[in-house]
Amino acid sequence: MIANWNELVRLRVAAAVFGLRRWTASFFRLCPAFPAVIAIALGIVTVLGVRFWGDPRISWAGLSFFGIFFALRCLGVGLRSGRLVELCWFAVGMSLSQLHLATSGRSYLRVLPRVPCRIEVRGIVSSPVYLGDGLPPTRRGTSSEILVRAVRRPGESAWRGAAGRLLARLPFGAPGLPYGAEVQLEGRLSLPSAAAFPGAFDYRRYLLCDGVRHILTVERAGLLSGPMGWRRPAAALFRVRDRLVDRVIRGTRSTENARLLAAITLGCRQGLNRATRLQFVRSGAVHVFAISGLHVGIFAGLLLLVLRTFRVPFRLRYWFLPLPLAVYVFLTGAHPSGVRAWIMLSLWSWGRAGLLPAAPLNTVALAALVLLVLNPLNLARTGFQFSFTIVVTLILGWPLVSKTAAVIEERALWVPLRFRSAWARFGAVRGVVRLTGAGVLAWLGSGGLVAWTNSLVVPGGFLVNLVVAPLAWGTLFMSGWKLLFSFVPLWRWPEHVAGRFLEAGLVVMRGATALGAKPPLSLAVNRPTVLPVLLYYTLLLAALHPRLRVRARVVFAGGLGMLVLFAWPRLRTPGFDAVAVLGPGGAVPAVAVTWRPQVPPVIVNTGDSRTGRLMAEWLLSHGVRTVDALILAGPAGDTAGGAPALLESLDVRTVVCFRPDRAGPRLERALAEHSRRGGRLRSLPDVARGTVSCSGVDVTRTAQGRECELRIGLPAGGMVSEVRVANRANQGGTAAIRRPGRGRWDELFRGGASLTGRIAVLEPGAVAPVVLSRSTGVPTGRK
Repeated sequence: MIANWNELVRLRVAAAVFGLRRWTASFFRLCPAFPAVIAIALGIVTVLGVRFWGDPRISWAGLSFFGIFFALRCLGVGLRSGRLVELCWFAVGMSLSQLHLATSGRSYLRVLPRVPCRIEVRGIVSSPVYLGDGLPPTRRGTSSEILVRAVRRPGESAWRGAAGRLLARLPFGAPGLPYGAEVQLEGRLSLPSAAAFPGAFDYRRYLLCDGVRHILTVERAGLLSGPMGWRRPAAALFRVRDRLVDRVIRGTRSTENARLLAAITLGCRQGLNRATRLQFVRSGAVHVFAISGLHVGIFAGLLLLVLRTFRVPFRLRYWFLPLPLAVYVFLTGAHPSGVRAWIMLSLWSWGRAGLLPAAPLNTVALAALVLLVLNPLNLARTGFQFSFTIVVTLILGWPLVSKTAAVIEERALWVPLRFRSAWARFGAVRGVVRLTGAGVLAWLGSGGLVAWTNSLVVPGGFLVNLVVAPLAWGTLFMSGWKLLFSFVPLWRWPEHVAGRFLEAGLVVMRGATALGAKPPLSLAVNRPTVLPVLLYYTLLLAALHPRLRVRARVVFAGGLGMLVLFAWPRLRTPGFDAVAVLGPGGAVPAVAVTWRPQVPPVIVNTGDSRTGRLMAEWLLSHGVRTVDALILAGPAGDTAGGAPALLESLDVRTVVCFRPDRAGPRLERALAEHSRRGGRLRSLPDVARGTVSCSGVDVTRTAQGRECELRIGLPAGGMVSEVRVANRANQGGTAAIRRPGRGRWDELFRGGASLTGRIAVLEPGAVAPVVLSRSTGVPTGRK
């Protein structure tokens, strides 16, 4: 009996192995580029785990996954010569990653005594920023990437040849640097800011993906010569782009609409303010700014419509289509998502011209392979991850959407064509079902990455994109007509009408995103770890895969639902009890307390502007978007300088401020905008000791000379009963909390000193941001 049982087990295992080998062989035969993409991606992850993310566990995971993948490829057949291709691609991924991360190509570092320092640079402008006259200058000033050719220290006469790439940050009001020009710059070289805590945006890694390691804050700039060589025609194209942007936005009455129109049509995003970006991010519609498959697909559809109208032969128009698409992608900055869409559409178009069948998954894999070979660090870009994840989800789920549309419209096909209604004759029902299905698939495909990168769950993103996607198509269509009519000087009324239609569409788009950015259509959550996100996409892609049996797909879909239900309570619970944050150069910390679960926290002071931004990032990454009360001890910059950033990023119900009539202009504008949105503003009394109550919180202010102390009494029944924050004239700030039933105070922060076991220093520097973890006192992590 045991022998028979063992034999049965061996037969089952052999059948499973044979079926797995047969399925993988058939899949890789249809998609031969997929094994190469998997191998090169795992090779890149193996190197980036240590050299880029600083986590050896990621490198070991990449190496282990490649071992499993290679074993599956060789399953049952041993090592064949054809399987060596995966080994070669794995080695190529590791080699290219090492090459891109090496410092040998940045020889300007050998000249510098240290960083930060002052330096003079000669180089070539390599980033095509918008230099037209239609958009007003931004308050941030422009930034351009510089290919370094020579450097010297201040006071030296001789230039030293060097290589590398820098980001030049120009002051506000300075004219931008034209693409391809040779320039001479003088300023201060510094490191980009790293992530202040785990999960925060890491600007240093973001720039490193483009090969930029340092920022040059420019004080003097000079133009040495214009574009030379192959950069001349490229610079001419970018000048044409600027003129086209000026014509498209000409006559637009609202500055914000003009900036939004420039970003949607030709990717000029440098004029968008932070509030607009946050609104589109929180509503799940930020993809309208990234020139990706949506824009390239719309542009391709419009081109095909024009070519069909002029009766261009079928094969000729598909041979010709990739050329104008390449020009469009180049003019918009050639971002990875746009290049991916261009490669896919080009392969599809040439396949149509050659009357060849299409292989969508293989086309996606080939596009990813090209981008990873050109720059392996593309794998670390969120745009790259979003683009390919959503496209693969759409391809795998499209057969299910098509079958659903066919089943819904089946009865209409029984009626003879001449007796059908106009809706049935034009396939309106089928179009609506397909549009809705594509929106659901894109929403599911982006859900895990949105939670991981933006700490958001956007239930209303699907509905918002049903409005935004058609409006984006209409915006590009009407922009083409507006451009066409703008070249007819004696016939301006059609251009005016097209401009009014464009503005109406943008108003509707902004209204839809403003509505979708509010709870419950958009919810802030705790940032999940990598493993649940990987499990989410594994279950999702398995549930959508058309080659699996229906029973298996239902099981995977059920597992996906269980994962979401299990993770939801952890995502919605605030990830901290109390936190104290101090920005570089500040002396007064910002303190936030979640005195009861599911109740918005209280923030005391904001510190300087950098501290305010760090506090906003911390709260957003830990599932907090709404603040019950923001309490400011005074309008001074070291106490309330970060209030504008906090009020812009978070929904604050009540602001309690000492002498708001004496606030600076930035704080005055922020408080006026807060009042306009319906927020409450309370004033602390201008006496040595005063008390004010708001939202169940009692605020007591005690002032003596330049020293000030706030005591905030919280409602009973919470985890924290009282908060004490003091600003000392010579000692900086102090912060402490008291818990129910305890007589002693638990210090969060004291005069810039690190409290062992309570405060984790997360960024090197003289004065670093400090963050307190949960009440256990375990530091949140080190950078």
